Amino acid sequence: MTITYAIQSLIQSVDKHDIKLSLLWKSETPFQWAIYSLFVSIILLTITRINNPYFVSSLSKSLYKNRAIEKIVLEESPLNKIAHFCLIANFILSFTIITSFLVSENYHVFGWLNWLIAFIIPIYLLIAPVFYLSLVEFISGENHFSKEIKLTNRILCQFLGIIGTLFLLIWIFNQHSHAFISYFTICLISITYIFRLFRGFVFAFSKGLPWYYIILYFCTFELLPLYIVYYYLSGVYI
Repeated sequence: MTITYAIQSLIQSVDKHDIKLSLLWKSETPFQWAIYSLFVSIILLTITRINNPYFVSSLSKSLYKNRAIEKIVLEESPLNKIAHFCLIANFILSFTIITSFLVSENYHVFGWLNWLIAFIIPIYLLIAPVFYLSLVEFISGENHFSKEIKLTNRILCQFLGIIGTLFLLIWIFNQHSHAFISYFTICLISITYIFRLFRGFVFAFSKGLPWYYIILYFCTFELLPLYIVYYYLSGVYI
């Protein structure tokens, strides 16, 4: 009788929410995929380390120095093509896994749609700013202002991939850290987004780009997509 009561008390003391998230993590977003992804991410970072031993310092230097970023990236601390490919692949891989669980946890989207959304998010962060800037260059005829902004976006994505690997490691060894990972992933993406916009404005003004092109770009290609996504999510899931 005492043992039965103790078992019942233990079961009741377990947080049902944690059980639900643990099962969700192991079924809808397979736990094995996270382990495999972490393994591949470590291999990619190892290859990067072999090709460029100081790749972390190179990325950091490119981010905190606002001037002559093109010279820093292409001349002072260059990364070869293999290192670039590995860092970009690591970013896409790690953030696909992380956002897959965030989407399933927060919006209850599962299956192929979950993976599609999770894969599109890092691809969008990587490619969309480059496409938008190229389009503005084509429309305005100003072909000299966006190279440093595009380099900044690429470096930010590569740096996010390194942090994403760390988040994967924490998440795998402590599945109850989902709240911590969710919060810091959203904060990290927001901070890098604001940083990219701020540096983009600095570079655009320093290159003499007319202010109305900057406003056109900001309203059309930065705010409008965010508003569309928010409007869709608020109408469907919130």
